[in-house]
Amino acid sequence: MDIHLIGYDTEAHANEIGALVSECLTAVASELDLNLDDLDGVTVAHDYARALAELDRGFAASKVLTPTSDLAVGIAMTPAVLRGGSVSAHIVLHAGIPESLKSEDEATVQLAIYLLAHEAAHVHDLAMRNRAFPGVLLNQQLSGEDGYLFQAADACWDEYAACRLSARIYPEQVKHFETVFCDALAVARERANQHVAGYWQDRDHSKAFSGVFSEYSNLLKFASYLIGHIDGTASSLAEVAPRAHEMIQSSSYFAPFLSELAQCLDTMWKTRESWTAIDVYDPVKTLVRKLVRNGGVEMSTVPQGLYVRILCGPGMLPA
Repeated sequence: MDIHLIGYDTEAHANEIGALVSECLTAVASELDLNLDDLDGVTVAHDYARALAELDRGFAASKVLTPTSDLAVGIAMTPAVLRGGSVSAHIVLHAGIPESLKSEDEATVQLAIYLLAHEAAHVHDLAMRNRAFPGVLLNQQLSGEDGYLFQAADACWDEYAACRLSARIYPEQVKHFETVFCDALAVARERANQHVAGYWQDRDHSKAFSGVFSEYSNLLKFASYLIGHIDGTASSLAEVAPRAHEMIQSSSYFAPFLSELAQCLDTMWKTRESWTAIDVYDPVKTLVRKLVRNGGVEMSTVPQGLYVRILCGPGMLPA
């Protein structure tokens, strides 16, 4: 296993951490029956943000990788990379994760093991998708609304699958996923409405669309973490995430979308062994489009690219 260790004070310390990471990844892969054949390598760094930004992905990425910083703080990521014409996965970890493996606190150790299991699950899932539709990942050219919708749907599946695959390593992680989802649900509508209202001040379609789409696609992604973990532990929202369950019951606009998202992702999960093309994402893409439209923004594709229409007039924001 190729492990890059950045920012360590001594070679001995770096070697110790490298051995811990390798041992833990091998153990969780064995326990969860995960395929790590397509693991390009692991980078462990104290400056996590810099390690992400400087990762050689093997192609000209349209965006620099950055840690999650709104509502949740990202400390691990497994982006796809291109090596010799083949797609593989590279795990990037904040140095605090392997250091936590040495803690005397059992919960801290279990969380660290879970975080490594979650990233290993991303490696497994990427390999499965790469074999289901070879030559497509990192190569598909999607434009207009299709590009945005696929990006959102892919993020939902990506986290749902990783959470469902790794959930039994640390069932208590549901508390974190519940908190992040609830925090997102509490602000998504208001934030999106502010972007819609802002349009009537500056008439900037691109700015309004970007803001609204980001809020609702992130909300769906955070929901995917939660329901993936719940499905992975064969439990229910009401049973293990009561706060989220209560908020959903009082959220008239999002409740049906969450139910539909759960059904779409479960169907994808049950049919994943027979996938042959990326049209398996279409139901989730349709859901994303419906939620964004419910939030007052309609998108479509025209010869020039993405066309955006604001559906709400001044002072008429979605309830």
